[in-house]
Amino acid sequence: MTSHVLLGVDDKEIAYSAFLSTLDQHILTITTSENSALHLVDENIDLIFLERPFIEPLASKLFERIRKQKYSCQVAIITGAEPNFDTCNTPFDAFLTKPIDNTELKQTTRKLAKRSELDDALKDYANLTSKLCQMKQKHSKKRLNQDQQFKEVETRINQLEIKIDSLSTDLTNKDLFDVISHSSAEPELGTLYPDVDG
Repeated sequence: MTSHVLLGVDDKEIAYSAFLSTLDQHILTITTSENSALHLVDENIDLIFLERPFIEPLASKLFERIRKQKYSCQVAIITGAEPNFDTCNTPFDAFLTKPIDNTELKQTTRKLAKRSELDDALKDYANLTSKLCQMKQKHSKKRLNQDQQFKEVETRINQLEIKIDSLSTDLTNKDLFDVISHSSAEPELGTLYPDVDG
């Protein structure tokens, strides 16, 4: 799976050598500007790696933006010190200690990509199950059995259940708890089935 990775660092040259050689299968955007990092975060970003100097001025605004816009991106911190209790008691999804180990970077990226993908799947699942419920409330079983959209929604829900089960198998219980507890998965009103019976 190819992910779009945003990297916020002090030294761009170090970032190139550490990340480009390891994440060559991903789309990598690198910035040394805090404001730029904040504005680059959108629905296309899957993973964010931030070097420690970026954290204090940027973190609160970043997480506020992710929460408000309901983005599924995962955020990791790059630090020169081992994470302590205060560091772990933050909303970051992963911690990388410098110097960055290539194997650890690959494993962290793979895990965070799966968490991001799972969050997306949970959001789709929530929207579609809400849509299905609306269909069943508004229309008769006979009407629904003849409705192509209803069949498509049921098929998509079944596909998502298989996908969620597969992604969940590859993650730890802590990862699953974090994704579910922080997930922005909730029905969107715009997905509700229109009343076409008039």
